Amino acid sequence: ATAAGDNSYWYRYRFQLTLFLGAELYAILFYHLMEFTSNTPPPNLVPYFESEGPYLLAMLMVGYKLVTSREEVEEKPKTH
Repeated sequence: ATAAGDNSYWYRYRFQLTLFLGAELYAILFYHLMEFTSNTPPPNLVPYFESEGPYLLAMLMVGYKLVTSREEVEEKPKTH
């Protein structure tokens, strides 16, 4: 059994996670572009961004983990 924080798994699946992160980023930016350029933009921004906050936070967390996982995996000695 492995822990969710094991960086070797983050590094191993970095290609798939990077594609997913890119697609999610594209989708959320496109959504915001549509919302703010429409005829009726969001009237109150606090509730608007409260609902979007978890998505933005998750993307930041996954991006950080992808960037730092390589460094931490390379520092570990191989124990085969």
